[in-house]
Amino acid sequence: MKQLRRSRWWLLWLGLRALGVGLAAAALVAGFGWLLWRGPAWVYRGAWPRLTAAEQVTATGQFRIALIQFAGASGAVVALAYTARTYRLAHRGQLTERFSKALERLGSDEPYVRLGGVHALAHVLRDSADHHLDVVEVMVAFVRQRAPRVPGRTHVTANGADTRSGVLLVTSDQALPAEPAPDVQAALTALGRRPRRRLESWGMLNLRDLHLTGVQLEAADLTGAALGGANLTRAGLDGANLTGARLQGANLTGAVLERANLTGAWLERANLTDAWLIEANLTDAGLIEANLTDAWLIEANLTDAGLGGANLTDAGLGGANLTDARVGGANLTRAGLGGANLTDAGGLTQAQVEAALGDAATRLPAGLERPARWAADQEAAPDTTPAGQGLADAASASGATPPPRACRPRLPSTLDDCLFSGASSLATRIAVRAAADAQAKLVAGNPRFPATAIATTSAVPLAS
Repeated sequence: MKQLRRSRWWLLWLGLRALGVGLAAAALVAGFGWLLWRGPAWVYRGAWPRLTAAEQVTATGQFRIALIQFAGASGAVVALAYTARTYRLAHRGQLTERFSKALERLGSDEPYVRLGGVHALAHVLRDSADHHLDVVEVMVAFVRQRAPRVPGRTHVTANGADTRSGVLLVTSDQALPAEPAPDVQAALTALGRRPRRRLESWGMLNLRDLHLTGVQLEAADLTGAALGGANLTRAGLDGANLTGARLQGANLTGAVLERANLTGAWLERANLTDAWLIEANLTDAGLIEANLTDAWLIEANLTDAGLGGANLTDAGLGGANLTDARVGGANLTRAGLGGANLTDAGGLTQAQVEAALGDAATRLPAGLERPARWAADQEAAPDTTPAGQGLADAASASGATPPPRACRPRLPSTLDDCLFSGASSLATRIAVRAAADAQAKLVAGNPRFPATAIATTSAVPLAS
């Protein structure tokens, strides 16, 4: 009975609305007719009686022509607006249809069909701001379903399978993959290249606890992404924007983060062993109790970063900016501080300085003394590279063959294994800078890394 009453009221409202539209149209037509008939006399009412008959005829014709032109222009504007509205509705309908078909493909059992669905969604994401949040939500859910979980997390078995209903990742007889599946990699790439429309809530990219070893996300936009506990071993994140990203407890062993923006990122207890952070921006980043053993932080910006309790054993910090960084309790054993700026570094003790390796260019906070052995170590490791000669020239002169692109520089503890690649601009740039500066920033006077060994390095594959 209530539904019947509501239907009657709805029909009554529709009828009244139609009646109102009809009356408005009738009034508009009547008003236009009146203007055509009496408009000239009303517009020129002050001077109309003084006009001759011929002048009145001329004025009436001009007024009516102007009125008809105005009406035609108004009609054209209304027609264009209606056409634009029709186009928008049709375009939205097409995008919705594309979105629906892409969703159907994602559920396929065939890998190439799922891959096509991911690319179709990426095109919808690029073309439609209205579907932005929907596409991002679907892609994140797809990645979370298809990528294995990190073993040891809640609801996760030893091989990365998820025990919760509706989440099928890997079967019990499968090992964790060395790199993401093609459809997962494509979805992550699309998310990293998505348009920035300021529609997303912070942390919408929820990739927590996922096994993403070997993922390639160069120059990806991962602002505010939730990556806590994720396995990003050997991940390619060169130039990625990780501003404010949540990476607590993440495994970034061997990850490449050259020139990445990690401003304000949360990296507490993260594993950055062997990570490549050349010229990375870690301003105000939280690295409390992080493991940075053997990490490359050459010329990285660590201004105001929190490094309390972090392990920087054998890390390379040549030329890094640690102004106002909080390093209380950090392990700086054999950390290379050549040319580093530790001005006003909070919590830095003389014992930490003594354990580290620096040079004459290292800037220490007031009240701390430069260890005498720093100068002694530099004298014990003479630079045999000719002045002005780059490392590539030195290697060529010594008969060494530049290693292939499959090689990247290793870390201070194994610097003599592989330092530069002839086809890698990053490694070459670092090598030339090191040679030009007499290895002051890279080796920090450590006698374990003589210049002769650096000039005749051998290649070590990335997969090693």
